[in-house]
Amino acid sequence: MNIELLKIINKEIQEGKSGVLCTIIRAVGSTPRNIGASMWVRTDGSTIGTVGGGPSEKEVIDKANEMIKKGEIEPKIYDAVLREKESDGKSICGGEISILLEPLGNEPKIVIFGAGHVGKALARVASVTGFKTIVWDDREDLANQQNISWTEIIVCSLDEALKKINFDKNTYVVVLTHQHSLDEDVVRLLEGKSFAYLGVIGSLRKTLKMKENLLKRGVSKSYVDNIYQPIGIPIGAETPEEIAISILAEIITVYRKANISVLRNTYSVKEKS
Repeated sequence: MNIELLKIINKEIQEGKSGVLCTIIRAVGSTPRNIGASMWVRTDGSTIGTVGGGPSEKEVIDKANEMIKKGEIEPKIYDAVLREKESDGKSICGGEISILLEPLGNEPKIVIFGAGHVGKALARVASVTGFKTIVWDDREDLANQQNISWTEIIVCSLDEALKKINFDKNTYVVVLTHQHSLDEDVVRLLEGKSFAYLGVIGSLRKTLKMKENLLKRGVSKSYVDNIYQPIGIPIGAETPEEIAISILAEIITVYRKANISVLRNTYSVKEKS
């Protein structure tokens, strides 16, 4: 495998970008590239490297782009029979290849707005279960690696944070800042961005008031209706750690496409099936 290509891929992933790594894992007969040859397909359709060119490579690129569009995170294997043209224009079999398509950089991630006790606990349990976690807060005394060492930390203004964070179909957003008005601002500014889940902490009374305020501020009803409020599976949680587990349980339910309606009580503002 091309080391320079891997360096490029690693750099782009560190920058929050994603794509599909396509690698030849089997080659039989006459093939233009050997086992280990790789190509990186970006989300914008551009590529680096090659797995042989021609119609077969185009099919690989098309399949990679389809995986990107669907937000798939599981690897796939693509088998192809290569064909060469003789002088009379007829096609003959030139070999067979199997290509591993690996989505990289789009693993499910939880973006947590708020580095308080619950945010810290959620980042911890989410990291243990395999989610990439990002925590934002504008308070440097809380948003630092000494306080939360197991996650990516973003400490800046809210506007700057929204520019830095890459939101996509595999992003799960949790809003639990230190101010109810700030929670409302975060939710309002997130409208139009891509994510799989948006949950906001707060009592039923506060969440209903937030919904009312957001609608008055011009936020669309369809967007507001898709917010998980109050956040988390109702397990009677009291401590930050228990609340974090209830939130993560709800996120996992959405991620695994389970029936969430059987897990939530009728008091929920948002109930999905």
